[in-house]
Amino acid sequence: MKIYWSLKSIPELKSFPEKERKRIWKESYSKSFKQRKTWVAIILSWLVLAFVYIILSYFIAEYFFWNLWISWISWLVLCGIWAPFYTIIIQRLTIPIIREKFNKKSEDKDNFGVKN
Repeated sequence: MKIYWSLKSIPELKSFPEKERKRIWKESYSKSFKQRKTWVAIILSWLVLAFVYIILSYFIAEYFFWNLWISWISWLVLCGIWAPFYTIIIQRLTIPIIREKFNKKSEDKDNFGVKN
């Protein structure tokens, strides 16, 4: 599983200028949220995050006598750990949309703009 750290590292977007890359990414990103699997993945990941937080809160309450500041700090740390996973999820669901878009364009060019 390849992780792309920037828009320029995505092979399909590499040849475009920065402005065009951003436009294509934003368009594909918004299309990815029209798919049910994007929402399922986000909801499941949030449920896992909430479950881990509940377990962590239990141990914090057990050993630190339920200090509210420690609870908030643990939530922020968990969100910081979760953020890269969220990015990977969104990448995995958005990049196929970009690939599909460019495959259609290349098919049109092969047929000189005439669809079969």
